[in-house]
Amino acid sequence: MEFAPEPFIKVRYVIDCELAYDSFKGHTPDEIADKLEEEILDVVSELRSELLSVAITTTGLETINV
Repeated sequence: MEFAPEPFIKVRYVIDCELAYDSFKGHTPDEIADKLEEEILDVVSELRSELLSVAITTTGLETINV
């Protein structure tokens, strides 16, 4: 017996995050971006039980006024 694949939707968002940054606190911008990505994935995964997967692609990182 064949099973039909479960229908799903794919939603894409672009989110820009600006964070206060203190270079003397011992974390590089890349480390902070990686940690934020992990936290976003955790939060989004907890929001919806029907969520099948979540993927984040970092497309840019810049330091401003540093």
